[in-house]
Amino acid sequence: VLKSVRRARTAGDAESVHRLRVALRCCRSLAVLMEEVDPHPAWTEMKRLSRTLFQTLGALRDTQVLEHEVKKLAPADGSLRPTLLKVLGDRAVEPLARMLRAIKRFDRKASSPHGSRLGARASTLRHARGFRSSVTLW
Repeated sequence: VLKSVRRARTAGDAESVHRLRVALRCCRSLAVLMEEVDPHPAWTEMKRLSRTLFQTLGALRDTQVLEHEVKKLAPADGSLRPTLLKVLGDRAVEPLARMLRAIKRFDRKASSPHGSRLGARASTLRHARGFRSSVTLW
């Protein structure tokens, strides 16, 4: 997630936003699962923290998907394509700004002891339960 956060912060392109949303969704799903076997409150905190950033990315991602579809469907030599892309570009300004603010808050909170603590807890559970795959959080 942190690698995807850095990429989204610097690039802000559709691919980096999409990858960040996928990474956040995976962490949230893992936290739900881990809460079943380890009731530590940090799992709930991880879900809450990732939910806020995930939801913030939604409007930007929707606009980016629409831009992609316009580029794919609208004729390049027509007058409609540039108009639609301008409208969508204007619409993306505020969601992009919200994403950057949310990433800044996320970076501060994700750097808290929760991130490293949860990785260690997941690793301990993996060994105790006999899981074979490694778990990397944040």
